[in-house]
Amino acid sequence: EVTHSVTEQHLVVDRTRPLDYEVFSVQEVEGLEAETTRKMIFRPLYHTRNNDEGNHGRYFSLRREPRRSSENARRYGTRTPYTGSEVFLSLVDQHEAPYPENLRHITVTAMVTNRDLPCLIPRNGRDDLTVDAAIPVAGVGLIRPPRPPQPPLAEREMAWRLIRQLSFNYLPLADLDHRTGGQALRDLLNLFIPAHDSPQSRQVRSLIGCKTTPVTRRLPGSGLLVYGRGVSCELTVDEEGFSGISPYLFGLVLEHYIARHVSINTFSQMTLHSMQRGHVMTWPVRTGQRGSV
Repeated sequence: EVTHSVTEQHLVVDRTRPLDYEVFSVQEVEGLEAETTRKMIFRPLYHTRNNDEGNHGRYFSLRREPRRSSENARRYGTRTPYTGSEVFLSLVDQHEAPYPENLRHITVTAMVTNRDLPCLIPRNGRDDLTVDAAIPVAGVGLIRPPRPPQPPLAEREMAWRLIRQLSFNYLPLADLDHRTGGQALRDLLNLFIPAHDSPQSRQVRSLIGCKTTPVTRRLPGSGLLVYGRGVSCELTVDEEGFSGISPYLFGLVLEHYIARHVSINTFSQMTLHSMQRGHVMTWPVRTGQRGSV
């Protein structure tokens, strides 16, 4: 039911158990008029649609904020450290005017999670999960316990830093020396790592150098012999931050990451070095994957 005295509608999946569910995303929003029960379809305001000419008329937007702890939670604590977030829905028309007065009810189709409930499952590895119906299965056990849920990355200033990634390319790293380039790349990678994820943070901190230089290489392909201009990226890592595992997988992920920010009319080639072992791997030339107009 729509409350006309407020500008935002708080989305609650189950009011009897508000802490058991968390809204992950919203797919559809439909409204019902009071007298005619006519459906009013609201489309996402910040969403690209090729067949939308901008005059659909009704839109919705979402705002997410961390869940506030209740008085009992502050006094007695919570069942897990994860508190989650709450989602608020705003309805506007194409002129940013409020929704009509005859709108009484809205129906929301959303993807939801169980918040931190999976962390509370008793686990013995044999019969951790049960089903309501009879099935020919002796037991269903969890090989590993569920990981704690992760809070949204796009919060406050972090959201704007992530938006700036949409226009990122390798050029900010081109004029930097080895040490300074490593610091710049670490700052970029830290955007995608939760604050409490220490293993990944250690691996990013172990990236001590990054140097990009323009090069000429043979372009990949089985046709004629063709050469082109591209960028060579040399990374140096300290293996002490990898807890005894090889940095190869870390370098492979970065090799794909760099290629995604190089234009399709050029290429990238990455080389990984280790302070302990020297040269680790030089990947083949990879055509850039960033589109250009």
